Amino acid sequence: MASFLLDALNWPDDAGPFRITNLALHLCNGLLIYLLVSRIVAIASPISRSAAFWISALWLVNPAHTATTLYVVQRMTLLSTFFMLVGLIAYVAGRHRYYEEKRAGIGLMLGGLAVGAIIGSLAKENAATLPLIVLAFEFTIFGANAATPFIRAWRVTMLAPYFVLLATHLIPWSKYVDSFAWQPFTWWERILTQPLVVGTYVKNTLAPSAQKIGIFNDQFSVVSNIFSEPVALFSLVAVGLAFALAIRVRRKYPVAALCVLSFFACHALESSIFPLELYFEHRNYLASAAVIALAYMLLVSGLPSLKPGAKAAAGIGTLAASAFITSGIAAPWGDPTLGAIVWTSHFPDSVRARLMAAATWSRQGQFVQAERELTEGFRRNPSYLALRLQALKMRCMAGEDVTEQLMAVRQSARSAIIERLSLDTLTYLQGLAQSGECSGLTIEAINDVASQLIQNPQINKAEFLGAYVWFIIGETSSDLGRLDAAFEAMDKVEAYRGDTRTAFWKAVWSINNGNPERANEVLSQTRTGTQGNTTEDGKSREAVVIERIINANNSTSPNFSIVVDPVKLEQGAANIEIRPRGDKQNRIVVAQ
Repeated sequence: MASFLLDALNWPDDAGPFRITNLALHLCNGLLIYLLVSRIVAIASPISRSAAFWISALWLVNPAHTATTLYVVQRMTLLSTFFMLVGLIAYVAGRHRYYEEKRAGIGLMLGGLAVGAIIGSLAKENAATLPLIVLAFEFTIFGANAATPFIRAWRVTMLAPYFVLLATHLIPWSKYVDSFAWQPFTWWERILTQPLVVGTYVKNTLAPSAQKIGIFNDQFSVVSNIFSEPVALFSLVAVGLAFALAIRVRRKYPVAALCVLSFFACHALESSIFPLELYFEHRNYLASAAVIALAYMLLVSGLPSLKPGAKAAAGIGTLAASAFITSGIAAPWGDPTLGAIVWTSHFPDSVRARLMAAATWSRQGQFVQAERELTEGFRRNPSYLALRLQALKMRCMAGEDVTEQLMAVRQSARSAIIERLSLDTLTYLQGLAQSGECSGLTIEAINDVASQLIQNPQINKAEFLGAYVWFIIGETSSDLGRLDAAFEAMDKVEAYRGDTRTAFWKAVWSINNGNPERANEVLSQTRTGTQGNTTEDGKSREAVVIERIINANNSTSPNFSIVVDPVKLEQGAANIEIRPRGDKQNRIVVAQ
């Protein structure tokens, strides 16, 4: 994230400089791939040294990398790959020197791992796969060397972190299963789907299509039964055979085996058991170099009689075709309106594409067009609550009545797919209801929707979602004057989250409902702090802030209400403000 400071002066008006920095990093990574492949060719490959140029050049212009380079937030992928490549180059150099200068070799090997795995992980956790990639090198191009006791121990050590990572996520098993509550698939469905995902990465690397490449593959087909879906079954068999064949021929064809094994190593985190979204092109960023290298080797070895001039012409033609496709995919990234049109056309079932298009139209004040995009989105994806709520929000902003849309939201709440965006949007709508800025939208309606949501099975599996919904119920109950219901909701929040910060809100809501005596009861219950949550005089931090809330109320007219900034409250601070009742804008800080 610190790298964004390079372009911070241009935010949020201009994303161009951020993308230029990303492009520079992509070019640096291409140079590093050239250096790494050159090193590998020099050590273990009979193919021409020009291979490094062609492989790195083809990788640089590959259309599948367009979104990774132009999507600003994916700088984390670019940076982690940079450090991983630097680490691999250092490791290969050290490993090659190990038998001649043992101390210098080990120093380079350790330094490479430190740079690649540790520093790279600060950019993105996927750099933790570097030890597995190193193992691929060990069992292929370095496998013919006599293994000393140190090298044997070294190889075992490379495996240890990954097994520890697996254990920490799988134990206890029930927690691992529950971690998929956020996703529209189970742990088993994810495992069944990943061979198809990996096969798609390979296809999009070697035969890219502008209509299939981008960040909008959030509706990738989930595989529930491997035997009922032939393509998925074929992908599973192909993955297994490729891995087994690479192990089998690793001594006879070490570089080819390295390409296959390092490809799987790169995907060992994001395309395995972990509860992540199924598919993202950026996960194949580094791994695609192995695919391109293997394809190059197979083509060169399969066409030995082809003249050098013809090979060069074929390479240049492939580069030109790739560059042409890449330019077409890149065009919408510089024009948000074009992106809204193109991406929803190429990815009509993508929830993410519909939301991004709606945001684009909304920024231009075209709220009706934004609502149409979202309406089409939930027509195609009726289970996604975020689309319905965002469409309702756009209708509010267009000045239309939302009574009918609220009824549809209420009816779908118990069975809908719920994401963080769903609840963030509901909170936004709650603010509109409080200010009376949207026809047909009331606090009672928001409370009713939240009460339906809390009965959704997905809510009960995800602690954060449950706490979030119960807080909305608590706040809306307070606004409706139902203080007992608000307190009950906050007790649920405390049960989900295991902390006592709910006392802040109980005190605020008590005062805002004209019941300072109840606020004092809350204060008396929080006088004594838990260990690590007390002030120097032994008071609980919650009690100190509640005292300030009560004192603020005592010095305030009954026509004013208390406001506490929830973000700062979560950070352990509390800006306590007052405002005229019903006024969301005129806030006065009275205590900090």
